Amino acid sequence: MIGKLADKQVQEIQPLRDHVVTQVTESSKAIMAFREMVNREVDHVAVVNKLGQLVDNISLRDLRGIRPEVKVFYRLWSTVTEFKAKVREEFPDKTPAGVMFVLPTDTLFQVVEIMATKHVHHLFVVDDATSLKPTRVITQADILREVLAK
Repeated sequence: MIGKLADKQVQEIQPLRDHVVTQVTESSKAIMAFREMVNREVDHVAVVNKLGQLVDNISLRDLRGIRPEVKVFYRLWSTVTEFKAKVREEFPDKTPAGVMFVLPTDTLFQVVEIMATKHVHHLFVVDDATSLKPTRVITQADILREVLAK
């Protein structure tokens, strides 16, 4: 329905923010990841391994993993990996099984399809499928801006 815009590559889309927060590692405490979001005024951060490869992401939506119950509040002091495992276990229909990413050469159609089928609000863009270095984030707001500019 959006015509040729569907074929536009991710690398051609002007992001609202052109940086990605990558200071969170898989062994970081979940609470530190959420603190990073607050400090950087973002609602998601990339989770990387020791090589800087994208292995997961954590977002404000993952706070559902602590719920309003005091007995699970301790999870904030778990590693990001442990925290995300619990969120995925308790909310399998609302939390993708693994990290979602796209390549710079993927199309807007592919981005929208992943967001719609996986129920995610943002996707990390990695430099290539081998090194998996996150270079930026594409959000629903970025897509909306492209559609409205058409």
